[in-house]
Amino acid sequence: MKNFLLLTLLTCLFSCKDNTPPVYNTEPPIPVSPVPKPQPEVNLEIIPGKSIGNILLEQNVSELAFLGQPDLSDAAMGKAWLTWYSTNSKRINGKTELNIFTTYKDNDMKEKVVRQIRITSSDFKTESGLSTGKSFSEIAAVVPDLTMLGSFKKPGGENPVELYDATDLGIAFEIDNTGSEKTCIAIIIHTAGKKVTEEYLSFHPDLVKTDGIQ
Repeated sequence: MKNFLLLTLLTCLFSCKDNTPPVYNTEPPIPVSPVPKPQPEVNLEIIPGKSIGNILLEQNVSELAFLGQPDLSDAAMGKAWLTWYSTNSKRINGKTELNIFTTYKDNDMKEKVVRQIRITSSDFKTESGLSTGKSFSEIAAVVPDLTMLGSFKKPGGENPVELYDATDLGIAFEIDNTGSEKTCIAIIIHTAGKKVTEEYLSFHPDLVKTDGIQ
């Protein structure tokens, strides 16, 4: 009798369990790892008034995702200088960096775009072979219409860095006076026909403009 009662109790328990409605997980599955964003093909060309590598003037900021998060960001009033440091290219003065200046495209303030691009890596070159590391005389021979717009002091440097701009082409050069020969340490691409200083001053606010240049 005792065994019969025990068997009946176990049967009831399993019957109750079998009749319990199943619980389904309605949450979407969590991916093991995010799908990596496609990287653009390697492009090391500098095109005055247009682009450096895969970064173009007037490009939507959302299209810069392939660069990853910037190492530094200096933003205010809808404008920003974004900075990435690199260890995968030749170095000038111990580091290379990419700087991108962004602003709102228009007064609607809905879309941010690239306005200026600055590079210190000598891996990037113009069609004529100009890059950072080249002497000022080499640059002037290829880009004769250069105007000095001002100068600024480099941290730890005795001589000022001079800023030269080929406004009509949309390309500017930072020229270091240290040493026996002037040398380019950075190249900036900007809108052709506009002086580089229209945006650049927010990157180097210590820039002292050359007399007569507004």
